[in-house]
Amino acid sequence: MTILVTVPFAMFYLAPRIPFLVEDYKKRSTWIQIFLVVAPLAYRLIMPDI
Repeated sequence: MTILVTVPFAMFYLAPRIPFLVEDYKKRSTWIQIFLVVAPLAYRLIMPDI
């Protein structure tokens, strides 16, 4: 299940945003936005039954 979710995430979220991450990795707001986008996915992977 994790691989099924991780591959599309990498293709559709990370791939187009990598140039922005390279430019803005020092900005706190960039990491907050990444956390907000990844949090639901991470929660579902860690706590699938809840």
